[in-house]
Amino acid sequence: MGCSTGSLAQATAQLTALGQGGAPAQFNQDVAVGQGAFLAKYQAKMVEWVRQAAEEGQAEAQFNLGIMLANGFGLAKDDAQAAIWWRRAAEQGYAPAQFNLGVMLELGTGVAQDEAQAIQWYRRAAEQGLAQAQHNLAVRLDEGKDIARDEVQALQWYRQAAEQGLALAQFNLGVKLEEGKIVAKDADQALQWYRLAAEQGLLQAQVNLGIMLAEGKGVAKDEAQAMQWYRRAAEQGDVQALYNIGVMLMSGSGVAQDKEQAAQLFRVAAESGFAQAQFNLGLMLANGDGIARDYAQAVQWYRRAALQGVAAGQYQLGFMLEKGLGIARDYAQALQWYRRAAEQGDALAQSSLGGMLTLGTGVRKDYPQAYFWLLLASTGDDSAKMMRDFVEKSLSSAEISQAQARASAWRPTLENQP
Repeated sequence: MGCSTGSLAQATAQLTALGQGGAPAQFNQDVAVGQGAFLAKYQAKMVEWVRQAAEEGQAEAQFNLGIMLANGFGLAKDDAQAAIWWRRAAEQGYAPAQFNLGVMLELGTGVAQDEAQAIQWYRRAAEQGLAQAQHNLAVRLDEGKDIARDEVQALQWYRQAAEQGLALAQFNLGVKLEEGKIVAKDADQALQWYRLAAEQGLLQAQVNLGIMLAEGKGVAKDEAQAMQWYRRAAEQGDVQALYNIGVMLMSGSGVAQDKEQAAQLFRVAAESGFAQAQFNLGLMLANGDGIARDYAQAVQWYRRAALQGVAAGQYQLGFMLEKGLGIARDYAQALQWYRRAAEQGDALAQSSLGGMLTLGTGVRKDYPQAYFWLLLASTGDDSAKMMRDFVEKSLSSAEISQAQARASAWRPTLENQP
């Protein structure tokens, strides 16, 4: 059956609008809802028109047929067939199909996974100006995954995609400008790119924009605006934003102080696995600050934060174990947690570890080791200085020199946090 050029053009225009901008291509829900009646009535006819044009070799129709197959629109969902049609369109130079084929190859959806090939297709689409492809290529160059790492090229592709309005690219460009590693540090520019992405609803950008405004990082401090951006991110379910709002409520920065509400937000974020919120909730429970004191619960939250690598949580858990607060006293366990926190550079843990080694609390006395940890802890800590000076009197000149040399060369070993 034949079809009019106008009907085919209308159908493909509808599908192109629906299909572009996903990874892999997904129907734009807003458009789909608005065109629901049209799609329901003419779905079968659209499939017929598009398939006929695709089989005649029209690249745009091949792309749209791939969309139909990938999304089960008017046809049984078939990722493998979608990939075939996208490849045909891609080989004709159709950029959206090149991008979608790249996504399929990267994910191994409907085709054997081949990340090197995916990068090639991203590059071909990127060179034609497709923002999503420019961004995906930038990410791969940035990470050096299946391609030689080239952060300078990555930055260029981020910028090209960002200038076309792609929120993720705007965010990543903002990160690069804020860090200042590959390009001159420019907080004002970073803030502008974060704002553009944030206004499009990108959570990460809303949070980063809030942080810059709350801390005045290279820009004018504006805690009230920061709170607004945190709230927008939190309304979308972002856990870090919830935590940051809690911090501001705790201190009364940019908002009326409300420790009780802060504790509630910390609990929500903590229960979602946010490590710093777990630590803060533990601290509030231990101190009875804005919440009823509960040492046993505090220990539980400290432990959860400690297991995620939060040095302050490891120190506080060690302290609770050493003192027997909310948990049976256990010097051996306390020593282990102090050591883990100390190795991450926590001065309180270094001081406590040095104290236990000095006094032989739950461990054999070891003055050289104690002296080493107290040397590290003693900067700005009078109690650590006093203990260090006490221990020093019991050491030989050689032991003192060795510990001092070791302390000068020492660097913290940070634990990876999720």
